[in-house]
Amino acid sequence: MMNEMNVQIDELIAKKLCGENTPEDDAVLQEWLDAAPDNQQIYNAHAKQWMEVEALIKGVEFDTAAAWEKVAAKTVAAKTVAAKPAPVRRTISLKSVSWAAAAILVVGVVLYRVAIPGYSEEVFAENGNLEVVLPDDTHVTLHKGAKLAYNKTFTGKERKVSLEGEAFFKVHRDEQHPFVIDAQAARVQVLGTAFDLKCSKDAASVAVVEGKVKFSAGDDKNTFVVLTKGQQAQLNNDKMVSSAIEDENFLYWKTGIISYHERELQAVFAQLSEIFEKDIVLNGTMPADQSKQLITVSFNGQGLESILSEICLVARCRWEKGPGDQYNISPQ
Repeated sequence: MMNEMNVQIDELIAKKLCGENTPEDDAVLQEWLDAAPDNQQIYNAHAKQWMEVEALIKGVEFDTAAAWEKVAAKTVAAKTVAAKPAPVRRTISLKSVSWAAAAILVVGVVLYRVAIPGYSEEVFAENGNLEVVLPDDTHVTLHKGAKLAYNKTFTGKERKVSLEGEAFFKVHRDEQHPFVIDAQAARVQVLGTAFDLKCSKDAASVAVVEGKVKFSAGDDKNTFVVLTKGQQAQLNNDKMVSSAIEDENFLYWKTGIISYHERELQAVFAQLSEIFEKDIVLNGTMPADQSKQLITVSFNGQGLESILSEICLVARCRWEKGPGDQYNISPQ
């Protein structure tokens, strides 16, 4: 009975995504969505896959017979169609795809997609920061461009995930099942804590907000450091350095808050250049004592030009937009 229900839901989701749904279909689908919180996540995953397929397949040729073989057994189409389609190659536009064909695509097999081995789920913060809730109620905020892979259910002694890019983790505490992150160049293990993690193939860094974190150099079990609240560590080319967190703005990408307390003006502009990826240049006519003056100021969600205007008002300077992404700072 449960399998039949799953098939019916797959069919209704496919109809919805193709715009071939009826009010009766919507009523049944809504009843299913309201039945359990996880159902909305399942629907969202199907919708995301459908959009990915739409982007990937538009104008691309593919073998319909091969695709049918992969997924027919999992869809309602396998029961309702008398014979498999003839093995033809053709170009399709997803606007003309029927709900039956959509059902083949949305039940979990995305054509041409390469998943991270060992994980069933993968999310990509393509257009901006993305909030993800894992099966153990761990909350993850992915920075734009980051990828997270995990399994729909955590089994075994460890809760394992994989990260590419930067993310903030607030890990649900479970002393019996450590939370482990494969962070490319590094490996992170925690029980329950909050921290920011940034990683690539060659480097990684972690900053701890709450709790305790074990930060290791990949599979090297002998190169590690245990960090607590207010501490950070950087790993570059297998060399690890730990220290206290000195940059109060390391979570700007998540919070939108930028704050400076008695920071030199030139240091403020240098960091703003990094945060906003713009070239902020102090004019050569700026007196040394003015560029080194200490300022205290904070911002919440403001754009760069608004921030520059407020800083210049406090620091008795002015800014001008130069060519490209350059901003020139000079005395008033």
